[in-house]
Amino acid sequence: MDATRWYGGGLVGAAVGLTPLMVAVELDVAYQSTTASGRFPGPGGPGRRDGTLSGVTLAPAGAIIGKF
Repeated sequence: MDATRWYGGGLVGAAVGLTPLMVAVELDVAYQSTTASGRFPGPGGPGRRDGTLSGVTLAPAGAIIGKF
């Protein structure tokens, strides 16, 4: 078996408001890519299998911040 994984991401956020209340929002974005290959025994000789999986994730978040 042989596998490789690549991953990268970032987080952006902001907060606005007046003391004592603030509203905050943020967005986390990430990309992942994985490739794998392997040799498996079977009838008629070994066989090779390859696979790829990739995708993007978005994770929004929010908060109300109070300082009393």
